[in-house]
Amino acid sequence: PVRKDLFQPDIVLFLINAEQASRLITLNQFWDGKTPSFEMRGAMCWSTITYPLVSGNFNLSVGDITARRMEGWDPDIMIASIPSERIKGIADAIDLSTAGLAKPSEEFERLTERMRSRR
Repeated sequence: PVRKDLFQPDIVLFLINAEQASRLITLNQFWDGKTPSFEMRGAMCWSTITYPLVSGNFNLSVGDITARRMEGWDPDIMIASIPSERIKGIADAIDLSTAGLAKPSEEFERLTERMRSRR
């Protein structure tokens, strides 16, 4: 629905794993370099809806244990909450960031290979 422009949501929620969370964190800070200030405590409705809407911040939450049990979620699931005003920046960073589709530079690859060979 977001891609089709059927309506403009206030917030978009994703159920994700740790790998996907890592990618979203990097894509979220791609343009401004600001590390998100996560609010993981408290009720799931607070950490996944209220906090991101009030603050305008991207947020990750594990959710509270009662809500997780009621939903029967997999233990590895996290919730990413992205206010709509941050979606375009994240989407635009996908082609430019190695957290998206971009390939690491040759120099980065060489340095990485050097570090691996020292192990």
